[in-house]
Order: sequence, then structure tokens, then C-alpha cells
Amino acid sequence: MNNNIDNSSKNNNTLHTIESIKRYLKKNIENKSYGFNIFKNAQMKKFENGYVEVELIIKKEFTNEKQFAHGGFLAFLLDSFASVCYISTLELSNLNFGVTVNMNVSYISTAKINEKITVISTIEKNTNFLVFANSKIIKEDGSLVAMANVIFKVPKSNY
Repeated sequence: MNNNIDNSSKNNNTLHTIESIKRYLKKNIENKSYGFNIFKNAQMKKFENGYVEVELIIKKEFTNEKQFAHGGFLAFLLDSFASVCYISTLELSNLNFGVTVNMNVSYISTAKINEKITVISTIEKNTNFLVFANSKIIKEDGSLVAMANVIFKVPKSNY
């Protein structure tokens, strides 16, 4: 990533990237692609280079028989928004992003139906071959629900 871009260019690039991501998600929601209906009730609170913060409400369809958010759903959120965070670091002209090659998830507590949660993802390191991200899910009271370390493989076309 070119670090010599002035702030107005960075902000403009970020706005274009946000719009590109919104179009991508909208298209996949409309096509009912796997998992994308989850994003219907997600609200992007912050989108910066290497930092993403999203809020959403736990819906019944994302819970287990005990009415808690399903662990697979939580892992999906951690991975998905780490991916969006990874995209936030790319130049608009190069939205060619990689795939998850490793993810370690720690489940700390539960989230119930209708609870608001926040997913926060950050990029910790970006190399030529791998991108290292951290994601966490917290409740409104600040308590930690789950966290993950995620590693993405950078496509060869990017190096």
C-alpha cells in the first residue's frame, strides 16, 4: 500500500472502498448467497484502514436450542469481519483479497436472542504473503463473547 497518499486521497479511497463493499454485500444478500443474510441487520459503525467495527442484534435463526448465539455463527462473524477489515487495507484498484488459511477462536461467554453485539476487527500485520487479523465480539456491557486470530493468504497476483 502506498503510504505517500495525502489524507484526502485516503479518505476518498476509503469511501469508494466502503461503497464497493456495500455493493458486494447487497448483491450477495439479494442473491441469497451463503451466509450473507446475516449482514442484513449489521450496521457498520467504523471503517478505517485496518479497523472495522460493526453492530448487530442476535436473531433467533442464529441461536442454538438453548437460545444462545451458535458458536458457528460467532466464528462466521469473526472471520467475515476480519475479511472486511483486510479489504479496508487494499487500494481501490486492487480489491483482490485472499482466503482464510487459519483461524483460532476462543469462546468466552454467551450472547442471547435480541442482545446487541459489536464485532471489532483489526489488522495486526500485513506481509507480502500473509495478513494477520484479530477479531472480537463484545456485548453492550463490554463483556467479551468470543475472539479470534485470523490469518489470510495473500493472492499471488498481489506480490
